[in-house]
Amino acid sequence: MTIIHELKTFIRQHIENLRYLFTHAKHAKYCIEEIDTKAQEVTIRCHGTDTAIKFTYTSIISDPLVLDGLSPDQACLIGGYVGRVIRGDGSVINYHANQKSFLLNKKIGRYRIVYQDRSGQVAYIDTISKKKYLEHPITIVNTRHIILKFNSSQACYLGILAGVSIEKNMQIDKKTGSKKLLKISQKRAKLRIVQ
Repeated sequence: MTIIHELKTFIRQHIENLRYLFTHAKHAKYCIEEIDTKAQEVTIRCHGTDTAIKFTYTSIISDPLVLDGLSPDQACLIGGYVGRVIRGDGSVINYHANQKSFLLNKKIGRYRIVYQDRSGQVAYIDTISKKKYLEHPITIVNTRHIILKFNSSQACYLGILAGVSIEKNMQIDKKTGSKKLLKISQKRAKLRIVQ
């Protein structure tokens, strides 16, 4: 009975891996050409064309079609800029915050965000192996092979959390003289078996 059970779980895991590869092996539709931090605008180009479109920070994170068309690492980069503006100045973002919405897409991506604890660490789960990880957003964002396994909306959210954390820790470091941001940014992600 145990051999049959082990065989079924083995087949189920490989079917899940194949399903993940077929549904998530898509290429990004858009790529970032330029980020203007003073005007808080992002210029995005459609792949295969010479068309470039300018978006404000708030309009790009509130448009799920454009955000899902970006690769997870580029969506995370935009989220990082938005997070730094929210924590730093926040005047332009807060003005438009009531008019815009930001939704997390949970349908695709190998990793999914579960919660954020009081210390600022984010718990996420591997949808294939069902393992849970708890790491700081800056650690997740700094590890490329991890951030690429989130979908674009959740990667953007992680970027926002990391950007807010960077600004917060920079202000603390400036006041106290401690090097908290340096300590957080030097942490490495937990080792995991790559299949």
